[in-house]
Amino acid sequence: MTASTIPSVAGRRPLVELVGPAGAGKTTVARLLRQDAGVRAAPGLWSLPRGPLGLNAVRLLPRVLGFYRAFPGQVWAEMKQIVRLDTLYQVVGARNGAAGPVLLDEGPVLALGWLTVFGDDRVRRPAFAAWREAAVARWAAALDVVVLLDAPDAVLVRRIRERTKPHDVKSRSDGEIVEFTKTYRAALEAAVAALSRPGGLAVVRIDTGDDAPETTAARVRAALFRVTDGD
Repeated sequence: MTASTIPSVAGRRPLVELVGPAGAGKTTVARLLRQDAGVRAAPGLWSLPRGPLGLNAVRLLPRVLGFYRAFPGQVWAEMKQIVRLDTLYQVVGARNGAAGPVLLDEGPVLALGWLTVFGDDRVRRPAFAAWREAAVARWAAALDVVVLLDAPDAVLVRRIRERTKPHDVKSRSDGEIVEFTKTYRAALEAAVAALSRPGGLAVVRIDTGDDAPETTAARVRAALFRVTDGD
């Protein structure tokens, strides 16, 4: 679905997730969009308020311990991600009010993609499937729009090398970075497919290329406000 065919969302603020592989410009574009008075910024997986996160960790402790018994060994990173994603749903689930999108740049698409790329193989076993199925169902009903930023491989490689922010593949060869990017793209696409529902999730794809972040942010903003305005 392209930006020109995003459906309007009646009765509540549309929930939007901005995603993309490393180097696509997601962090900078998200920062620029948050400066817009019409965009409400939501916390992400790694910036959740401590209170809800702590309470949810306690609430989910029996499930986490059950996972740990099913997957003996070091899978705490995966368990933390599960707690974060469930907490994020609680935090952003109620969003009635004035028009305008609620923007996530660390949401369910990222979390499901992360579990695919970085998660231990054991989280693909049946004991994990029930949680994933329930999480996908909740978020499929809540998420309205996914904006997928991307750029040619050569551009992504250059940006990853030039930026000051660390990344696991920054010091690897160009070929290894490209292969990682392909894997990550596929994981994000699979997450989007899992969260899609008939007449529901709209997907906007924007090639950032060599555009300035301000140009990309303006293109994303125009697409998002078509959701709000129903144009």
